Amino acid sequence: MTKKSKGSQEKLEHEDFIVHPESKLPSTYKKNHKLIFSRVSLTTHEQNLFALFLIQLQNIDWRPDSRLEIKIPAHKLSEWLNIESKNISTTIKVIAKRLQSRVIAIENAADSTEFESHTLFPSVKYADRQLSIIPNYELREFFVDTSKGYASINVMKLLRFNGRYTKTMYDVLSRFKNPENRMYKIDMDTLKGIFGIIDGNGEPVTGKATLIDNTKFIEKVLVSSIAEIEQLCSEELIFFTGKDQTSRAPRQGITINRVGKLITSVTFEYLWIDQFIKQHPMDEATATDYALHTENRERTKKEQITQEELEKLAVAYYVIVSENPEDANADKLRAQCVRIFERVFAFYRQKAGTRSPDANVEPEKANVAKLSKLTQLLDL
Repeated sequence: MTKKSKGSQEKLEHEDFIVHPESKLPSTYKKNHKLIFSRVSLTTHEQNLFALFLIQLQNIDWRPDSRLEIKIPAHKLSEWLNIESKNISTTIKVIAKRLQSRVIAIENAADSTEFESHTLFPSVKYADRQLSIIPNYELREFFVDTSKGYASINVMKLLRFNGRYTKTMYDVLSRFKNPENRMYKIDMDTLKGIFGIIDGNGEPVTGKATLIDNTKFIEKVLVSSIAEIEQLCSEELIFFTGKDQTSRAPRQGITINRVGKLITSVTFEYLWIDQFIKQHPMDEATATDYALHTENRERTKKEQITQEELEKLAVAYYVIVSENPEDANADKLRAQCVRIFERVFAFYRQKAGTRSPDANVEPEKANVAKLSKLTQLLDL
């Protein structure tokens, strides 16, 4: 991280970046690994504004020895943050004041007992229907450095989440999308830091003391976040049922690891499925044919299918379920879809550990008949 004394910072050349009035948000933006795993406590609106800052930062060549100021017109804030134009001044005023006071703690990757603490934004102001943000120059390299990895984050999904912890969860999960590069156990203190429950000294952030309790943290932060992501992002990723290692009770999306009775860490059980869907595009008829044929091979003929065939089968079920949500057997098909994707997930987890309808029948009737055969196969 670049270091500058206060005196030298005052000599920095001022550089303005004014967001174009017709500027559009990108579909995704990058958030680097260190920023995702830093310790900072932000409200839902603050996280949205911070995301807009990072998105604009990607359009800028932030020169060394320059003091950057990003200016966003009020009508763009209203559009992007879904705030009524008449309320933009009042709403942004509160958010800006809070954001200016936020401090971020950055741990030393080589020694987790060492950290740096910095104010994110020395100046955040709203005037003349324009928001001006001046990021801390001390954090220049920290904001822009993606050399240690980054998350590619879906902008519209992130801005739609209502839960303040959901946004952080989505960031973390987005860092590990490649099935071969899975996220391993994360200890409880690290998780509480990432979600802004404890500060760089390990002390509870103001107003978060009740969430220090591991059980409450898991329920109020992790479980609730997973539930919202499941609801809004079913076409992107899927969560599997984990468990509590001691009680063996099922836990959606997480495995709770303990030493004796003490909860020590959490393992997230999920798979990004959008890449498989893009890799194996198919319509409903093709998906039904493929699932029927492949299930028949596995269940009736007892044949072994390849990993690629398994992944295509998972996608086939996804397409079938998506196109037939009201089918009488939808629940059974949906459950099988999850089971197949879980087999896909198991393959990559282990790997990481080692490091057309009948021309004579109407398409709709043909598919119904095939779905009936498919659900009969599932009972074998």
